[in-house]
Amino acid sequence: PTVGWINRKFPRADGQPRITPPHFDLVYKLRGIADPFAATVGAEWQQLPAGSFILCEDYQDASQLEFYVKGHPATYFVGSYWTNPQLRRRFTQFDLWPDRRLDRPELIGKDAIYVGTIAYAPFKASFARIENMPDITVKEDGMEVRSFQVWRCSGFKGMARPMGEGSY
Repeated sequence: PTVGWINRKFPRADGQPRITPPHFDLVYKLRGIADPFAATVGAEWQQLPAGSFILCEDYQDASQLEFYVKGHPATYFVGSYWTNPQLRRRFTQFDLWPDRRLDRPELIGKDAIYVGTIAYAPFKASFARIENMPDITVKEDGMEVRSFQVWRCSGFKGMARPMGEGSY
């Protein structure tokens, strides 16, 4: 069923949907990736100096952006680098690939586009400057199905993977 059908069939008195897309849409994570998400992130990335990269809190976003952004820039997954065990994401293939480690010296000083939340203090400390950009919102049938927080980051200082147990 489409979002519009759900709202027409089961409306709430205040006009808001009863359930949101992540609750019923099996392909929720794929919606809006090629356009406008990847197009917007790609346009911002192209404005950065050569050697800049894309960094994502979610490994699926990192994978999809590497595929859909024109030029296929290097993307990195930062979620497994969180030092707080309650926030740390599970390890992924990004953690096994040596060229996707965030402690590589050649990344120091580079700029990045970051997709994810920014409330985590050690992440803020890993860049000289972080600038909030307008969120990217994907809508279908007039309803928001997905939203992405995007940040322009300058002067990467590097990140070390926390010691201790992790999970795949």
